[in-house]
Amino acid sequence: WNLRREMQALRSKLMFQGFAHRLLSAIVSRGSFRDDDPDWSRLRKVAFDLRRRLGLTLDRGFALSTDPGLEGLQSRTNFVVVETSWLYAAARLSLGEPFSLRHFDQLCLTLH
Repeated sequence: WNLRREMQALRSKLMFQGFAHRLLSAIVSRGSFRDDDPDWSRLRKVAFDLRRRLGLTLDRGFALSTDPGLEGLQSRTNFVVVETSWLYAAARLSLGEPFSLRHFDQLCLTLH
């Protein structure tokens, strides 16, 4: 009985973490952070500089999940969608800030 209760608690915790992650991803992807926040502006600048340096552009077959017109690109079969949060993880790493290892790892796996 205790094992069943622990499994239910673990499942609830994982569901909450998944929900929180999806909520935060939605907030970030919609640009709900203030553009006049200097930390956010700096992070965005570093992230898009990394995008340029890594060559993650539409003409090279890469699209960010927040790129406008992404729906029209889905008919193309030769492009890769990179989650913006993965790029922000790399930007945070380059700034020496705490970052999501899972997001950074996913970016590396996608680019490999």
